[in-house]
Amino acid sequence: MTYEEYQAHYLNDFSDKYHHLSHFDTAKSIAKVLHQRFTVSDLTEELRYSIADKFNVADACVERFMNLMMRDGEFQELKM
Repeated sequence: MTYEEYQAHYLNDFSDKYHHLSHFDTAKSIAKVLHQRFTVSDLTEELRYSIADKFNVADACVERFMNLMMRDGEFQELKM
């Protein structure tokens, strides 16, 4: 996913008046970790919570981001 694609999702993501996607710099770091270390089958609640804690974002943000970045059983990487 490119920067422009992510920005389109980011700017249009307002649900329940809270912004549930993180800024691009944080999202890029999360995407790199997910892409390099995990597959979609590795997803657990504990993984979501630990990633949210590590990057200091809300659990809803991580869940929404993971759903956005999944494709063909693996996580995409964000590219500039």
